[in-house]
Amino acid sequence: MPHRKVADIFPKFYVLKVNDFNNIAVDSLDERIYVLKNSIVEDSFKAQGLNKVKEILNYENMTVDEKTNYQSFLYNMSNAKSTIYTAKFEGKEEGRIDGEEIGIVKSERQKH
Repeated sequence: MPHRKVADIFPKFYVLKVNDFNNIAVDSLDERIYVLKNSIVEDSFKAQGLNKVKEILNYENMTVDEKTNYQSFLYNMSNAKSTIYTAKFEGKEEGRIDGEEIGIVKSERQKH
């Protein structure tokens, strides 16, 4: 069995000294370092994945009351969507049943 170097076995780790970063983002790596240092995703940033980071930071920066209101809003939206879906389903089912009944009546009339 050939001898292997420690570098071949263990993953590489990088230490980023974000405090020394000058806050000037010229590429996607700079944008990520800026976010790590400042916990802010600027609107001009284009690095992949930062939209999700921005959503998370927006939520994490909310007060307890804002989080409670937001969760309540999401719950109410979910209930509203469920109510609309159920109403559509029940309406379609009711329409199908009415249609069958009308069809049966018309069929009976045509027989006589």
